[in-house]
Amino acid sequence: MSFCLTELHLWSLKNTLHIGDRDIGIYQYYDKKDPPVSVTEHGNLAEKQKLAESRDYLWTLKNRRPEKLRDSLKELEELMQNSHCVLSKWKNKYVCQLLFGSGVLVSLSLSGPQLEKVVIDRSLVGKLISDSISDALLTDNFIILSFLTQNKLCFIQFTKKMGSPDTNKRLEKLSALDYKISYYEIPGPINRTTERHLAINCVQDIVACWWPLVSDDAWPWAPISPEKDRANLLLLSYAEGRLE
Repeated sequence: MSFCLTELHLWSLKNTLHIGDRDIGIYQYYDKKDPPVSVTEHGNLAEKQKLAESRDYLWTLKNRRPEKLRDSLKELEELMQNSHCVLSKWKNKYVCQLLFGSGVLVSLSLSGPQLEKVVIDRSLVGKLISDSISDALLTDNFIILSFLTQNKLCFIQFTKKMGSPDTNKRLEKLSALDYKISYYEIPGPINRTTERHLAINCVQDIVACWWPLVSDDAWPWAPISPEKDRANLLLLSYAEGRLE
């Protein structure tokens, strides 16, 4: 028989998570102004707080400038409640990134299981042909976006390299990378909402874009739709800063 002991850290300030004060393996962040719902459950919350702080776990988040960690986390929770997250990925063991359908990019800097910094980047908001992103690819050199209502791929090329979060955990906004936005026409159904998915190989030189093939769609007799408009898979190559 074997056991796997784990801890669950919820990066949340919500006081409605109903974490029991005897659940010593589950932690969240608390707001000083709003006592948690479980404060009167068994009367062990103070002991749980002492245990957490003895392990260097944050019980309440500081809100000092310039990070303002508590306010940034609250803003992120509101964003997650009201927007669709189209991409979540680990950049490395220190940084987790989220991209929302409106173009908002969020980077979370971690120290073990604890949040150190939350950067909410709105550099792309209002600069894209659509605010309904379907899928995304995010690398150190470029971003590729597909859209629900556009037969185009958005290619965002960085002319500056990102810093190295492995060594200093710096979180740079896209505006600091001197990015360039371009668009590529892709085949597929026109004037309809379609989920267009993206994938990239491990070498990051081949990109695949695919979407559902609807067989019962009515196709016009004239003009005859070209074969490429009936396709549902597109392969693109990336080399020397270009997508082809």
